[in-house]
Amino acid sequence: MGRLFGYAIFFAVCIFLVSCTGSKRVEQGSSASYSNAYWLKKKHMEPLVDFACKQLKVPYKWGGNTPKGFDCSGFTTYCYAHLGVQLPRTAIDQSVSGKRIRSRRAKAGDLIFFKGSDEKQKKVAHVGIVVSGKKSNIKFIHAASKGVAISQLSEDYFSKRFKTIRRIRK
Repeated sequence: MGRLFGYAIFFAVCIFLVSCTGSKRVEQGSSASYSNAYWLKKKHMEPLVDFACKQLKVPYKWGGNTPKGFDCSGFTTYCYAHLGVQLPRTAIDQSVSGKRIRSRRAKAGDLIFFKGSDEKQKKVAHVGIVVSGKKSNIKFIHAASKGVAISQLSEDYFSKRFKTIRRIRK
């Protein structure tokens, strides 16, 4: 009986350890199909930004999510997927993933969101990845109409359309 009890405890501990491996799950918005998206650790942010920067000048392609051409959310999805993180496919769904961060606390690897080209529009319509989180001037990489590029939040176009920043990491 004692030996059987020992095996049962060992089995229960093994099941617990297997079920607890991996990282914390990302808070999801309306899309439950992305329940396997995970938080990234701080150490993954530099490789994420480096990988994103290797995509500079890749052309813009509506609906694109490969190095042959990206749209904004296809670009962020592709870059995060490189580290094994599945994000929702659209900017609006990505904008409710992770944890909301104040702009003064932005760090490299955070997602930054904007309204569309109409300043009066309230919905999220564009996303990029923060490259540097300087309080006064956040730089981010994104799939723009001229291809993947680095821009600054202080630019008039982006400062008028800024919505939020989300962190997909601990």
